[in-house]
Amino acid sequence: MSEHSESANAFRDGSSFRPYEILLKAGLRPTRQRLDLVGLIFGAPGRHLTAKELYQLAREAGMGVSLATVYNTLHQFSDAAIIKRIPVDRGVVYFDADVNAHHHFYVDGEDRIIDIDSNSISFLRFPELPDGCTVAGVEVVIHLRRRIRDNAASAAHDSVN
Repeated sequence: MSEHSESANAFRDGSSFRPYEILLKAGLRPTRQRLDLVGLIFGAPGRHLTAKELYQLAREAGMGVSLATVYNTLHQFSDAAIIKRIPVDRGVVYFDADVNAHHHFYVDGEDRIIDIDSNSISFLRFPELPDGCTVAGVEVVIHLRRRIRDNAASAAHDSVN
């Protein structure tokens, strides 16, 4: 685990919440906007946010921050390993406050991410790696879709109820 991800884990290990120190350890200047956005990102456990969702939360909290600033800040946090990027679909990227290795379900149509414990998935073998490469990590996103009830069964069920 890198020094940055160890420092970011202070958000999740029950210790006091120290965004100022986390930003400094990650090599980022703790500006008011960064501190405010860190507070929103880590404000709820297991939070997964898109840039637009974080921007909306910031606006609701009365923060004077632009969408461009939110995008830039999220990418700075991700580059510093404070948060993790989760690309899911057609350019949609979620940002995860949990930088530890784990997997995700992505529910298509609901735009929802659900954590999967890293021990819940195992691999029997990996493909042959390109020369000079080693596996740095494996994180899986499993795309889900809600089942569509059979129209006839649905109509029969609805007429009974």
